[in-house]
Amino acid sequence: CFTMYATFLLKGTGLATAQQYLALTVANVKKPNFKLGLYHAQKAVEIGQSIGAHEIIAGALIRIAAFLTWQAKSREAITYADRAREILLSVGNMWDLGNAIIFSYFSYRTLGNLPEALSNAQSLVKLGERTGSKGQISSGSSKVAEILFLKNNLQDAEKSLNLAIEISEKNNLKFGLFQ
Repeated sequence: CFTMYATFLLKGTGLATAQQYLALTVANVKKPNFKLGLYHAQKAVEIGQSIGAHEIIAGALIRIAAFLTWQAKSREAITYADRAREILLSVGNMWDLGNAIIFSYFSYRTLGNLPEALSNAQSLVKLGERTGSKGQISSGSSKVAEILFLKNNLQDAEKSLNLAIEISEKNNLKFGLFQ
């Protein structure tokens, strides 16, 4: 009953956004509560679906993918990241699309599926090139380098890593080598 009343008062989007912030808050503390984070992210998806707010749904799906990734539930995470990617492509939200790609990358890498991880890293670079996002190009290039290194392609890995570092330093990106 409270949720229905709050949904009416906040016209849905405010409540869905609040659920997303709650999800992030309980997961970004010294002792993350991923179970509670998942609950709030799933509530944001439900509310977003009830009001047809596609970007809210996609944002919450990315959070679910992140929480699952951080808990080493990579197969599940990929499902949510892929759903978010479909929605984000349909609404043209390229920033959050980059985040969905990143969690797909982490999940595939964790599963040892290096070809899919590399494909996702390359997709992030291409997205950054299309949108002009130096952060996405740098982050994607470092991820490409990581996979190439794991595949023992050291020369190309070094080129990709140098590109990531160069872009990061030139554009004063704060993540440096920690991408």
